[in-house]
Amino acid sequence: MPVHWSRGHTVNAAFIWACIGMASECIFTSVVDAFDADDGAALTLRGYSYAWMLPLYAALPFGLEYMHGRRLHWVVKCGCTTVLCMVAELGYGMLLRYVVVCPWEASYRRSTPFHLDGLVRLDWLPLWMVYSLYVSTVWRWQRGLFGAATRDGAP
Repeated sequence: MPVHWSRGHTVNAAFIWACIGMASECIFTSVVDAFDADDGAALTLRGYSYAWMLPLYAALPFGLEYMHGRRLHWVVKCGCTTVLCMVAELGYGMLLRYVVVCPWEASYRRSTPFHLDGLVRLDWLPLWMVYSLYVSTVWRWQRGLFGAATRDGAP
């Protein structure tokens, strides 16, 4: 059954998920860089993200709504969310490469041989799975806080 998004719910969800995505990426990059640092710079925990990622993070709730509206085991949802995130990163990286430049491509190519065309790191698959569990938890919280999207136009 299709999900009908109210305008307010769409704007709230997109804004919340853009913020969550940027914050999550900053935390993730600070921790990863701390493990890769050879000097005292690891203690600063300096994280970063790219403004180019805001539209991708803002679009996340629409894919999640489709998937979480189904009766699936949490392991299946975790796997589907992981695949959704990796495919979204790959597709968005290809789009950015075509339009401007993919900002993370060079670092992926330098840091590991396990990547898809420099756009998705395959060695981070377990981390994507943990992130998908986090996303599912936040999804349930966000839907409870701002109300669920309605089905078939029902309030």
